[in-house]
Amino acid sequence: MALEVSWLIEGRLMNARFVGNVTLEELESAVNVIMEMLTVGDSPLIHSVHDASALTAMPISLSALSNVTGEAYKHPRLGWVVAHSVQNRVVGFIGNMMGRLFQTRYRIFDTRAEALAFLNSMDETLPALEAFAEVPDDDGQASA
Repeated sequence: MALEVSWLIEGRLMNARFVGNVTLEELESAVNVIMEMLTVGDSPLIHSVHDASALTAMPISLSALSNVTGEAYKHPRLGWVVAHSVQNRVVGFIGNMMGRLFQTRYRIFDTRAEALAFLNSMDETLPALEAFAEVPDDDGQASA
């Protein structure tokens, strides 16, 4: 799968890692997982970190993307969505447009560390997130 969704902190912080060429079908499957995750725990908001460091391509149709992701972006428990390492300007533009379209708390950062520091500054109920600044790459080695 070119889109992996997991917990960084169960019931508080999701991680979505985009790898290679992500399709609408993969996005739809990931949204189904995210919708289930948004029901876990009792915190008022669940935040999401989007790692685009290994993303090479994704659909650019706002209409198609909004049809697939709209339910998750509008979920009342979705907190901040922070993306990092977005290499493609079009992908960054699409992400910003989707955030505006659904009035989602959405920001893009150059690095994972910046994204996590921002989350800590916006939600003081989160534990310190520095430990999650390095994420294993495909070979299992930690990288920023």
